[in-house]
Amino acid sequence: MLREIWFEIRKIAVQKKNYVMLFGHLFFLILCYVCFKTSNFRFFEREMADTIKFDNFQRFVDGLFFARVGLVPTFVILMPIFICTLAGDMVAGEIQDGSLKMYMARPRSRTRIILAKLSAIYLVNLLYCLYFAVAAIVIGICLRGYSSSQLIYLHGLGLGSEMVLMSPAQALTCYFMTVLYYSISIMALGSIAFFFSTIFDRMSGAMVSAITIYFVCYIVEKLPFADKIEPYLLSKVMNGGSLLWLTDIPYGRMVTNLSTLFIYIAFFSMLSIINFNIKDIK
Repeated sequence: MLREIWFEIRKIAVQKKNYVMLFGHLFFLILCYVCFKTSNFRFFEREMADTIKFDNFQRFVDGLFFARVGLVPTFVILMPIFICTLAGDMVAGEIQDGSLKMYMARPRSRTRIILAKLSAIYLVNLLYCLYFAVAAIVIGICLRGYSSSQLIYLHGLGLGSEMVLMSPAQALTCYFMTVLYYSISIMALGSIAFFFSTIFDRMSGAMVSAITIYFVCYIVEKLPFADKIEPYLLSKVMNGGSLLWLTDIPYGRMVTNLSTLFIYIAFFSMLSIINFNIKDIK
C-alpha cells in the first residue's frame, strides 16, 4: 500500500496546477500586510472599543497576530477550493486523459487504488496546511516581530468571548492544533469531491459539484431557521476549529464536531469505493 500511496503523491507533485494555490496564498498574505500597514489597525480598535481599551494596541499586532488573521480565510475559502480541485481530479482527471484505463490494464484491486488515492489526498492536504501555517508565521515575524503577550481576536465568531490573552507558547500550540483540525475538516470536503470524481468522467464536474455543496451548506447555516441542522452542516463542522482558542475548550462540542467530520469522511469514502468497483472505466 505504501508504494501505491507514494505513486499517487508523485502524480500529484508533477501537476503544475497544484502549485497555483501556493502563489495564491502568498499573494493573499502580501495583500493582508498591505492592509495592515494602510489601516493603522483602526478597525480592530473600533471593534474592541466597547469591550476593553489598550494603551498601546499596536504592540499586540505582531507576527503571530498577523498569522492568525490569515488563518480563517485560508482554511475557509482557499483550501476548500484547492481540495476540491485536487480530489476532483484524482479519478475523473485520469479518466479524462486516459491514464487510468492504462493503469488498470494489469489486474489491480480497485479498493486498494481508492484507499491509496484517499491517503495521498490527505497527506498532500496535511502538507499544504502545515506549509500555509508556517509560511504565515515566518512572514509575519519577519515583518512584525513577536510580542510576549498574544491577543487572540475572536470577535464575530459567536464563541461567547471577544478576545483571549495568551503567552506565545500557548498561542502557537492552539494555532497548530487548529491547523490539524482544519486538515481533518478539509479532508471531509475532499472525500465528497473524490466521490464525485468517481461519478464524473471530467474533473470540472466533480470540482464544481463539491464546491457547490460546500457553499450551499455555508449559506444555509446562516439562515435563522436552520438552527436544528446547523451544528451538523458540513461548513459548520469544518470551521469549528475556532473552539480551540477558548480558555475553557468545550470538549463535548469538539468531540461532536470531529465525530461528524469522520462520519462524512467514512461515508463518502465508502461510497467512492462502491461506485469505483462497479464503474465502467472508459
